[in-house]
Amino acid sequence: MLLDKVRATRELIEKVKIAEERSNRHQEYEDFYQKLNDYSTELNQFTESLKSLLSSYPGDFLRPDLSQVINKIDDLLATFENEPKQNRVTNLVREIRLHDEQWKKMWNHYAKAQSQELIRGLNSAKKVAGSAEDINSIINGLGRLTNKWPIAESNLNQFSRYLFQAKEKLTSLNTTPGVQLFLDQVANNQATFEDVTPEVIQWLKDNNFSNNLKITFK
Repeated sequence: MLLDKVRATRELIEKVKIAEERSNRHQEYEDFYQKLNDYSTELNQFTESLKSLLSSYPGDFLRPDLSQVINKIDDLLATFENEPKQNRVTNLVREIRLHDEQWKKMWNHYAKAQSQELIRGLNSAKKVAGSAEDINSIINGLGRLTNKWPIAESNLNQFSRYLFQAKEKLTSLNTTPGVQLFLDQVANNQATFEDVTPEVIQWLKDNNFSNNLKITFK
């Protein structure tokens, strides 16, 4: 009878041990999935930004080498069932963040190259254009989207619309190189009486900007 009790006790201990192991294993999976879930938004934003840029500007951005990211994803998928290690998620996120930062800089550089001359022209023009509300809206929109990241396809479409509006606005002003030089001088508060050439005076009249011109003494 004593042996039976010992045997029963030993069996109970084994069952408790198995139950504890299962519980610990369950917690490992819970922690793993929580870690993956914590980073899921960040991962999705990067892939959506990359997808949007490549589809919107196929000739301007080259497809990146994501072999290291793919290798880490393969490693994650191959091992998580038997070995749900959180550090594999961390390694994957670290690799993606490196690419994310590179693409953030690439977009910023590209957007500045596309917009900076237009912004310069608009800043010059608004000094004599009177109401600058619409011009400021374009300038602020271009600046905001240039520095935006992550970025969606809708943002890129809006950026293209702002570029079109900027070009359209400058075209409507019909500036010549001589007039643009005058506007640049005005924008930098460096215009002098000699800069108000007959060409500039005629341009001001044609655009009904004459009343916006004010001459002051230093």
